Amino acid sequence: MKRHLPPALLRLFLAAAVACAFPFSHARWGQPIYADGPQALFLFILFLAIALGGATVFFGLGSLAQFLFRRQPAPVTIAADLILFFAFTGTLIYGGVAAF
Repeated sequence: MKRHLPPALLRLFLAAAVACAFPFSHARWGQPIYADGPQALFLFILFLAIALGGATVFFGLGSLAQFLFRRQPAPVTIAADLILFFAFTGTLIYGGVAAF
């Protein structure tokens, strides 16, 4: 049990970073939203929902990887989490910049 807790906490922290990637990248580098107040708020909420969905999938795939690599040393699980993190974050950042 003690061996599985640090990678799970790391995965939870990385999932929070994945959830922030899409809205932050759109707000920082994306095209401005040409809409009224309620429509712009709806688009931002939609971006946040997409990011939370990506973070949920990331957390689920990381947990599956931890289960599949349970006999391996902990650095293997952490490496799998980091590979998934960079894949998800890169995709969401690209999507945030390219949206609208």
